[in-house]
Amino acid sequence: MKDVTTMLNMRHFPILYFNKLTPLGTTLAMLLLLFCQGCTDEKTAWDQHIEDGDRYLQQRNFPEAEKKYLEALEEVKRQGDDKDARLAKSLNKLAIVHDVQGEYAEAQPFLEQAVEVYKSGGAAEQVELASSLSNLGAVHYAQNHYDVARPLFEDAIKMRENALGKEHKDLVNDLKNLAGLHARLEEYDRAEPYLKRALAIMTKTSGPDSTNLVPHLNNLALLYQAQERFDESAALLQQAIAINEKFMGNENPKLTGSLNNLALLYHKQKNYQEAEALLRRIHDIYEKALGPDSPQVAASLSQLASLYHTQGQYQKAQTLLEQARAGLEKKLGEEDPRLARILNNLALVYASQNQAQKAEDLFKHTIKIIENTKGKDHPLLERTLRNYASHLKNNKRAKEAEIMESRANIIREQHQKTS
Repeated sequence: MKDVTTMLNMRHFPILYFNKLTPLGTTLAMLLLLFCQGCTDEKTAWDQHIEDGDRYLQQRNFPEAEKKYLEALEEVKRQGDDKDARLAKSLNKLAIVHDVQGEYAEAQPFLEQAVEVYKSGGAAEQVELASSLSNLGAVHYAQNHYDVARPLFEDAIKMRENALGKEHKDLVNDLKNLAGLHARLEEYDRAEPYLKRALAIMTKTSGPDSTNLVPHLNNLALLYQAQERFDESAALLQQAIAINEKFMGNENPKLTGSLNNLALLYHKQKNYQEAEALLRRIHDIYEKALGPDSPQVAASLSQLASLYHTQGQYQKAQTLLEQARAGLEKKLGEEDPRLARILNNLALVYASQNQAQKAEDLFKHTIKIIENTKGKDHPLLERTLRNYASHLKNNKRAKEAEIMESRANIIREQHQKTS
């Protein structure tokens, strides 16, 4: 039987290191710096509310964090100064509470208000305004509002350039944001200069062998992969791997990102032997560092299975996926959403071996897990529905396939809407 579709675990060009309001630890670190600028030895009521909110946020107690930040906001409002920078900082904190929960529409108005406060502050607030514009752009990006996000990122870059100069390292995140947006729209030629500029700035400010270069080398390499510039991509990834190995050794889990991207490149080039060697190295690194039942080990087994599936080595792929499934179920339970990709891929392997009923049962089980844990319109569900539809078509069940495809199309349309 013809393969149903591509397996889900091999990565396509992602928006790497996107400068949203997350990760949480980085966000809190930045906000603590903002908070301490101009603070006095004596805590005000506002200071205490913010400190309490930060503590709850770090504990991921979002209702209490929001409550404390709202109290901080009201404290500033009572003083009647609508240009007070603390007003904008309180609004930014509230935006973070919603952003880290994926509530982008709820975060948006807080950021919009923060932008207006900083705009009223004049030139002295340009750097803070640039940060708020960038974060507002990221929230719009997360909602697929690309036409709104683009000028916000562009304005953030211009403001930082005016305030800090054109080679300041604080420009890097804004450049990556704008590059990521163009890459998402498959405007690779427009994304490239921003990624190259970000890499050049980081090279100048951190040095040519700094580990700070690694994410930028990966970003540019993945862009080149999308453009099928494979030799250039490989050179950048090998440089990233060499830098990490120099400072971290050969068995650090932080190596795996670049190793995986290089394996993906070799997979695309049908250089299966080299890809397999890298994927086995990734598996060994994770198994040694995290244990045999970790989600990362399961993901590495799934990557290897995808490679074997591509080559028609279905039994090898099946063995690895069943091993990955057993490890994840032992570690996370049988209904964890991280099982979905493994189960989908195992269903594809069964389908490729004409085990139609086993494949169908797994597709249905995968759909149920995603619906129960991610909702009925999650992008991962769209891919699984299309895989299931292809399986149904191959088994002469066209009407049922049409129902699955129709549902998948609705999900895709929902996630492709732009403002």
